[in-house]
Amino acid sequence: MNDQNDKKTNLPATPDQEADNIYKAANARVPILKFRKGKYFIGDDEVPLGRKFLAYAGDWRRGWRKWKDDQVVEDRIVRVADNRREPAERDELDDQDKDLWEKGLDGKPKDPWSPENQLPVEDIETGERLLFVTTSLGGKIAVEKLCGRYAANIKKGLEKGLPIIELATTDMPTKAFGLVPRPDLVIVGWENDDGGGPIDVTPPNKMNDEIPF
Repeated sequence: MNDQNDKKTNLPATPDQEADNIYKAANARVPILKFRKGKYFIGDDEVPLGRKFLAYAGDWRRGWRKWKDDQVVEDRIVRVADNRREPAERDELDDQDKDLWEKGLDGKPKDPWSPENQLPVEDIETGERLLFVTTSLGGKIAVEKLCGRYAANIKKGLEKGLPIIELATTDMPTKAFGLVPRPDLVIVGWENDDGGGPIDVTPPNKMNDEIPF
């Protein structure tokens, strides 16, 4: 019985599985960069606006994570470039009954599933690798705009390499709270550019940042 289990465990991994294993191992102890209340943080340490990073846009990952007792119990995060299917909407996941959800700090039921976008970045000054992690719609918009511009360059045959970004904030209109700050990963140059000066990253059609609450 144990031999059979060992054989199953030792089966060769598929390329997708290998990529996942490598990614998880490489990022096991990578510091997390987050955006909270208009500021960026690594742990409890604030990161100043204007800090520059090299963004590994090709390794953008997104999906859902399920939490229980402050621990991740199920991970549905996938690498976007692999074009693997991940649940796009909350109703594609389990635990739909709000009466069974754990209570949050405010005493209200808290959804165990959280949407998440992840973007590996490298500090230009120190060379430190970090993982920008966001669960907000504003963060999702910031990552999508950045990675969309990176992909557009590739489709045009432009060999600009990875984007160099600067940490910034911008206001996002909401119906319930008016303008609220969201992260803005401003592209100020490209890995293979000689000039490295600011470039226009405004999409042809202005993205609607308004969220329905």
